[in-house]
Amino acid sequence: MILSEKLTGLADEVRDVSSISQRLSIEDMTREVSQMSSLNNFFLTKLPVMNDGKGHLSTSHGAAQRFNNQGGLTGELVHPDSTDIVVNALKGDVVTQSFVMKTDANFKNITFNFQTSDGNQAITAGVKRLAQNIYKLYASYTVIKDTPLKLMLFWADCKGGTYVEMSQPYASII
Repeated sequence: MILSEKLTGLADEVRDVSSISQRLSIEDMTREVSQMSSLNNFFLTKLPVMNDGKGHLSTSHGAAQRFNNQGGLTGELVHPDSTDIVVNALKGDVVTQSFVMKTDANFKNITFNFQTSDGNQAITAGVKRLAQNIYKLYASYTVIKDTPLKLMLFWADCKGGTYVEMSQPYASII
């Protein structure tokens, strides 16, 4: 099978999963897509729980994870047992992380922290408005040496709203 056929098949599988995403939790959605994917360089994290860094775990809200807004959000997405998500990255790998945020708050200063053995590599997040109060947040980092890399650490300053929801967490290494 050639690469274009694999990509077409993967796109069909993602569409199949996304069409039922309103009925699935983040854990279920990522498990389904991960099990269907057969591309070697495709990596979708299994991120069912979010920890806001203040001891408050998120609650499931449809296909999203929800927090009451506390004036700021420092968080990481973790495995259900609260262990960090770590991958071994190689020099030259481009690591991209993203998620969708729904909030009624004003937010700014959003960064993804790509934590390596050399410390945090803070990258300002790109923000794409998808709909009213719904945004896609994303950032990429090029690895400068072979290193373990902790995924999905981020910080956002959210003011004046009542909630923050996170959904569709994604990470890829190319």
